Amino acid sequence: MKKLIIDNTYRSLLIYMLYDSSWKGYDYILVKGRISNEFISRFKAKVNNVSITDDFPIISIKSPLSSIFSRLKFLKKIKQYEEIYGNVYELKLRKSESKLIQLDDGLMTKKMFEGEYNRKIAHIKFRNNFIFRRFLNVDYNFDPNNFMFVVPDSYKNNKQLSCDFINLRSKINNLSNDEYLNICEVYGFSPVKLNGKSILMLQPFFEDRLVSSIEYEINMYKEILKKEGLLESDIYIKPHPKSKVNYVKYFKNSEFIPKDFPYELLVRNSAENRFKKVISINSSGIEEFKDISEEVINFGTSNFTELDFTPMIRL
Repeated sequence: MKKLIIDNTYRSLLIYMLYDSSWKGYDYILVKGRISNEFISRFKAKVNNVSITDDFPIISIKSPLSSIFSRLKFLKKIKQYEEIYGNVYELKLRKSESKLIQLDDGLMTKKMFEGEYNRKIAHIKFRNNFIFRRFLNVDYNFDPNNFMFVVPDSYKNNKQLSCDFINLRSKINNLSNDEYLNICEVYGFSPVKLNGKSILMLQPFFEDRLVSSIEYEINMYKEILKKEGLLESDIYIKPHPKSKVNYVKYFKNSEFIPKDFPYELLVRNSAENRFKKVISINSSGIEEFKDISEEVINFGTSNFTELDFTPMIRL
């Protein structure tokens, strides 16, 4: 079966690699923007075929002629595929002979799946006009029944949609060691070096305008290390994926986990994957580490007056 995966996020690519053990044998289109050139280079070395594009094949108001040409070229290309996976909603297809499978990419897919998605499209009348719909196979109207979904089993399906639920942790734990390391190589980091170490999970408090300065945010982390009796050299730091802060200059003696490395890949039960402490200020996902860490700590905000109060939790 010929499959195409077109995507623009690290998370949804991870979902697919866990969903289909034959992921290396298919064709991919990676949409740049959120994906680094380094990741693209590593990914190309692993899979059958990769094409790179700057955007999804939509009609651009700024460049209508070139985007129309690109759209026509794309529509011709996808005729050879029986199934198309990825962020297929962004393809805006009015009809498709291929089966369309939306991979979870985080909040947007979750809202789609749970019936809460209501995205406003700029210039919708122009983009959705009869000519475009007829000759460019365009449809900006959203109907979740047009897709199958591949999503985590934590999502709640209230719409009786076509879907496959997957348990990410089970999928990761069921990988062979070679399969696991292959996926980790794509993301540019080997978790083996973390064995017996402590991890500090960062959150973009300053970039989300929750604290007054980046210095305030950095001082929060440094106070946590002091309270926990840890030196900077004792820890690996995991920045938040959306953060653009260069934390290296603030923690020159620490090692770093790449911000784009999915934290789910760290939560794997094995003798080579045990941590001393896993610490954050207030992260719900940190609880997943409790079975493979000596201690899991949501430090809370009682020491940090610029943030709303959350209690300290030790697991």
